[in-house]
Amino acid sequence: MITDTEFSGRIVYMGSGPFGAEALKVIGGHLLPAGIVTQPDRAAGRGRRLERGAVARWGDEHGVRVLQPEGFREPAAIQELAAESIDILIVASYGRLLPATVLALPHQGCLNLHPSLLPRHRGPSPIPAAILAGDSETGVTVMEMVMRMDAGPIVAQRSLPIGPEDTTESLTPMLARANAQLLVDVLPEWTRGHVSPRSQDETRATFSRMITKEDGLLDWTKSSADLDREVRAYNPWPVAYTYWGGVRLRIFRSRPVDQTDAARSRPGQVLGCGPDGLLIQTGTGSLIINELQPEGGRRMPASAFAAGHPGISTAELQGPSR
Repeated sequence: MITDTEFSGRIVYMGSGPFGAEALKVIGGHLLPAGIVTQPDRAAGRGRRLERGAVARWGDEHGVRVLQPEGFREPAAIQELAAESIDILIVASYGRLLPATVLALPHQGCLNLHPSLLPRHRGPSPIPAAILAGDSETGVTVMEMVMRMDAGPIVAQRSLPIGPEDTTESLTPMLARANAQLLVDVLPEWTRGHVSPRSQDETRATFSRMITKEDGLLDWTKSSADLDREVRAYNPWPVAYTYWGGVRLRIFRSRPVDQTDAARSRPGQVLGCGPDGLLIQTGTGSLIINELQPEGGRRMPASAFAAGHPGISTAELQGPSR
């Protein structure tokens, strides 16, 4: 627990999305930010009504001033932030690059929470990138911010395992909480100058890219292990998918198996259906689809879908056009 005697400066928290919201809950339980910066309210849902983000709602509920600039290109936005007299700026999944004018505002610097073991998986999608790479472990990093993305000196790190059924959805809150707790643990010593940040090894740096909706389309010529990683990495967004007779099937859970019938089947061929779901031939091995959602329908066990659509048991699923 951080107490006023350990740190009495003004912290401003800058974050957005599920990761930023979950990290804020932990940090706010130890030290109430003097201000919060988050993305503007966005239109959402079929009615396109403005929806307040979880980070902004947390600030409202706890009586913390919330700033929601569109960006920091305008001097007025920087002046508004400067008026907060920031000692430390904590950034967690804010979603925008910060200019040097913002990084220069805090008297004691800017700390970033990043859900990977930097320098591995820099960039905008570190959690799905770790799953896609087949990493057996990931972790969290607290680093000082510099003008290059995720390249600042490392203040502290902590590793965590990736389980065979972990998805981006399951890892995100876990890593957010771990990242925030690591910050809480190291902040008193760091503010007293007792922590010496270390430079990242640039030769070991890898970079994640922005995920797109199109990434979710499964290519059945890939191995079952790679396809299962895609299913897990793209859950909850954009969600892996395939086509059957022109109908999109979103796939939420799967399991790779060694079983194969490659001599008689092509990648994408449904080999059968059992209690666990649909068994699909892949480029190497087979993939069991456990849970899916047909276009316009509800999410359900694949076995239940097959019971209502017996034709799929001998169908061929379509991936990217070649």
